[in-house]
Amino acid sequence: MGYPPPGRGAGHGRPPAAAPAERTAAVIALTVSILSVLFCLLVINIVGVVLAGIALGSSDDPAKMRRYTRYSWISTAVCFVVAVLGFLGFFLFLDHIRFGYGTG
Repeated sequence: MGYPPPGRGAGHGRPPAAAPAERTAAVIALTVSILSVLFCLLVINIVGVVLAGIALGSSDDPAKMRRYTRYSWISTAVCFVVAVLGFLGFFLFLDHIRFGYGTG
């Protein structure tokens, strides 16, 4: 009488697919990660590419997709910060050598 058809009750069927905005965020994270690897020579950001790929591969689990997209953005941001600090350190080192600071 008041029963749902077989296979249509609570806990059955496919899990909800990721929203288009979540998928778009994962695609943008993947694109930025790949561009940072190719053009900024941030080879260490392969981690960001892999994490964004995992996010795109888990479109049937929106929470997992959001989590791995966030991890990809964090990885990309950390790589950019490390690169900027590395360049600053390199130029400070060159400046130190050129002008001989600390040599007395």
